[in-house]
Order: sequence, then structure tokens, then C-alpha cells
Amino acid sequence: MILQIKRTLITFCFLIVLLSSCTGPKRLIYFSNKTDSVVTLTNQKFEPLIQTGDILNISVSSLDPASSGIFNSASYGIQGVNQGGVGGGSVGIIVGLDSNINYPRLGKLKVVGKTKKELSDEIEQKLLPYLKDPIVNIRFQNFRINVLGEVGRVGIISVTNEQISIIEAIANAGDISIYGNRKNVTLIRDSSGIIQFHKLDLTNKSIFESPYFYLQNNDVLYVEPIKSKAIISSETFLLLPTVVSAFSFFLLVLNQLSK
Repeated sequence: MILQIKRTLITFCFLIVLLSSCTGPKRLIYFSNKTDSVVTLTNQKFEPLIQTGDILNISVSSLDPASSGIFNSASYGIQGVNQGGVGGGSVGIIVGLDSNINYPRLGKLKVVGKTKKELSDEIEQKLLPYLKDPIVNIRFQNFRINVLGEVGRVGIISVTNEQISIIEAIANAGDISIYGNRKNVTLIRDSSGIIQFHKLDLTNKSIFESPYFYLQNNDVLYVEPIKSKAIISSETFLLLPTVVSAFSFFLLVLNQLSK
């Protein structure tokens, strides 16, 4: 009887050690298949596309500054929103749910799905009857990425240069924790009402060739936990030390009684 209890106790102890060591070194390594090689980024000339809800700062200049001033977003736009969601940011104009912006003199312009370069070229052409040699510069006022799950710092990352890769986003979020599944990072992208889900493997160097290596405005990255964390976090696993202690005490009592 005592021998059987000892075996049961050893089994429980082995289970605890096994579950607590499920996160092996290989799970923590990025690009584990890397060798001395050169990888060409698939979309190294990446430009984010304009989407509904974006806040655009449109700056217009020409040989006649007085005339070009009325076409700047600061002259007709709304006040932007800063990272905390409070008014007071730079002035810009919101892209409506109809995919358009209302532009002075030019009326409604469909902007969703275009790059900043495409939109600036279009506006420059439309401004020729009003301005001489117009130059249009466009910037996103609300370019940000959301990072959730098993990372050091969950939250929103504001992107000032309007370009960020998935590696930079993870680094800005404090890296993936030891309980994060680097083989299964989910990218959630809202493309004007169409929600896309893409699974990315950060342990494989092919991530650099992925069309999703560079992120779009308002993308969400979710790092799911590995299975062992779910087990460790469960009530059953949390009770195991108590059960083992009870077995140990019971075994001690049996040893005393058998003497």
C-alpha cells in the first residue's frame, strides 16, 4: 500500500515538472531555420492604403501661397485625435464611411484603397485650374497598431513614420513572453469592413517574404499562449501542489503508523 502511494506521488511530481518545462528553447527562437543567406523583402516598397476612419493631413503649396492656403486641411478639416483618444492632436480630415472626403472646390473624392502618392497626384491634377504648380503632401494622423496577447506590453503603438514591420511591432510591445506561441501569431486586418485573419510563423525566416511583413493602419496582432500555459493556469493544475502536499502528509502518517 505504501509503495503504491509512493508511486502515485512520484507520478504527480513528474507531471508538475513536465508541464512546467513545456516551453523548450526551440519555442523561444525566432527564425530558427536561418542560415547564411540573403532574403529579399516581398513588398519592400510598401505603402499603406487609405481606409475608412483614417485621419488625413493634406498640405498644399504652390507659387501663390495665399491661394493655396484654402486647400490645406488645416483650413477646413477637423481636429485630430491623439493616442489617448482626446482631442487636441494635429488637424486633419476623416475619411467617411462612404470612402470619400469632402475637399474644397473639388467636392467629394473617393480615397479608400489608394496610396498617399496616388491621392496626392490626383489632387494635384485637379488643382491645376486653381493653382500654379501645386504640390500636395499627405500624412496619416492616426497610424497605429494594436498588439494583444502574450507580449511584454499590451496596447496601442503609434507609428510616426507610417511604416512598421511585424518584427518592429513585437519589439515595441516588449517582445513575446516565454508563454507566447511564436508559431501562431494572428494578424487581424479591417479592409473597409472586411475583416481578414492571417496566421504568421515568426520562427520561420519566410516571414520576411510574407506580404504581411509590413503592417497597415489599425492592424491588430494577437499572440496566443502556448497550450502549457492554459494547463498551468487551470484550477486543476493550481491544486496539484496542494494534492501532492496532502499525499506527502498522508505518506508520513502511514510511515509513522507502520513503525
